[in-house]
Amino acid sequence: MFKNILKITLPTLLILALFIGLSSYAQAEDDSTADEATTEQYEEEAVENTETGVLDAIGGVVQNRAQKLRDDVNAVRATFQEKRSETQSEMEAKRAEVQGNVEERRAEMEAKKAELEANMTERRAELEAKKEERRTAIKEEMAKRARAYIDRTVKRFEAAIERINVAITRVESRIAKIQDEHSEIDTTEASSFLETAKSQLSQAQVSLSSVNTAVETALASENPKDSFESTVKSVFEETKTYVKSAHSSVVDSVSSLKASIENSRPEEPANDDDNSSEEN
Repeated sequence: MFKNILKITLPTLLILALFIGLSSYAQAEDDSTADEATTEQYEEEAVENTETGVLDAIGGVVQNRAQKLRDDVNAVRATFQEKRSETQSEMEAKRAEVQGNVEERRAEMEAKKAELEANMTERRAELEAKKEERRTAIKEEMAKRARAYIDRTVKRFEAAIERINVAITRVESRIAKIQDEHSEIDTTEASSFLETAKSQLSQAQVSLSSVNTAVETALASENPKDSFESTVKSVFEETKTYVKSAHSSVVDSVSSLKASIENSRPEEPANDDDNSSEEN
């Protein structure tokens, strides 16, 4: 840049120096009274002054250009610093805005997550409640059916026990009548069978009376079906065994009574007509 400044100002300075030199030379010629030595000295001083003026002029121009260049550089640097500060401020503002948006987005996501979890928890609770309602409804329906089945079965057993009791009463009445009319007939065995039947019916009634407790225990268990198999069904099987045994004892009593009656009858004499016909 300094070379460019010199290229621009050097012709102007040379012209200026030439003008100053010519002026000095003209003045020297006008002074006719000066001697030649003075003229030469004057010319040397003029040349020296011209060179000094040119150098001073060049130095001033160079200094002015250098100062202007420094001012321009400082202005550019100041502008750059200002732009840099503005850019940095804008970047900080953008960063803060982005950070704020990120925080806001994170807060929204956390809120949605919490809302979703709350909805899932509520939905899970609703499903569990419905599941419990269905489970309760199924248990109630099973209990209803079980109690209906138990009631029907108990009524059948009670009817069977009642029929056997009626049969025992009839046989006892028959034995009492036979003892009144035919004391010679032995009814001890028949009466013993009836006592056995009565005892077995009593055991059947005791077993049957425990079925309601067994039913409630089975319904309250974790697995009512298995509990029914192990408790209620076993009670019915036990009751059935006692009822069948009581019925068999009544049948044995009737058979024994018939045998006693048959054995107590006198043997009929042989018919002569029959004997003669057989001989013929």
